[in-house]
Amino acid sequence: MQGVELTIEAPNGTVLTASFDPSLGVYSYEYNATDVGTYTATVRAVDRWGNTNEVSMNFYGKRTITETVTIDNTTSNVTVTSDDLQLEMDVNETSVSNGTQIVINATVTFFF
Repeated sequence: MQGVELTIEAPNGTVLTASFDPSLGVYSYEYNATDVGTYTATVRAVDRWGNTNEVSMNFYGKRTITETVTIDNTTSNVTVTSDDLQLEMDVNETSVSNGTQIVINATVTFFF
């Protein structure tokens, strides 16, 4: 057997396998990481004499929340959730007085 094979193992244990025509010489594969956590990608090549070479690398999935929150003198705490990520803010009411509003644009990215 001669060829190039890519396997990607997701954090949930799902394994994707893709095979490539060895005559191409240059290989490309687009993959979207949908889960938070560590992924392992392994590329294995076999030449026409049966010699093999294998290289592995890790990459990471992430989750991002982008939220705009308006805070006034009646706001005490703010919680924003999305799937498995939660953003909590404690609001100091004494810093928001006289009907003043504060608008916070918050982006939180979680990955490991």
